[in-house]
Amino acid sequence: MNTLQAIRSSHGGLAFIRWGRRICPANSTKIYSGYTAGNKHSTKGGGNGYLCLPDIPQWGNFLRGHQTGSSSIYGVEYETSSANSPFLLTNNGGSQLANTNSPCSLCHSTIKSTTVTIPARRDCPTGWNLEYRGYLVTEGEFNYRNDYVCLDEAPEAVAGSFRNDNEALFYPVESACGSLPCGAYETGREIACVVCSR
Repeated sequence: MNTLQAIRSSHGGLAFIRWGRRICPANSTKIYSGYTAGNKHSTKGGGNGYLCLPDIPQWGNFLRGHQTGSSSIYGVEYETSSANSPFLLTNNGGSQLANTNSPCSLCHSTIKSTTVTIPARRDCPTGWNLEYRGYLVTEGEFNYRNDYVCLDEAPEAVAGSFRNDNEALFYPVESACGSLPCGAYETGREIACVVCSR
């Protein structure tokens, strides 16, 4: 899982990223919201992992234009359709998410000290609190690898982002039985996930 999903805050508590939403769960406060970003799916170099970039960047020293050999970062686009999407559309006005960009929020909780993302679960273990439910997403199987993240089960789209740029992408992750036991992990089912804290 992404190392940025759970980091300790210097003021106590914990900070975590809520992928696909511009709000934070109850009992946590928003540090900022912004844009899910990552490496282009067809690029060999660059970073490995998704980031939550703030809405308004603060620039240091920079040179205008692309510098030879520099890495680029791109907004992450949902690669889903009504045929292959387990996601609820309630936070997107009922519209499909396909080819729109994913927002994110950096959240902080002072009453919790750790968080964990559990794949293939919809409920938290006893003694843990639910932050949100979702589905695992990552790059498509024919693209370069990236981290798995737990995308909120009812994600939003960045307003006005329907462009189909196909740069950094989120595809749902499905189980494939064989080396995974077929009785438990039927081929072709989207993998649910849950983010829990305590």
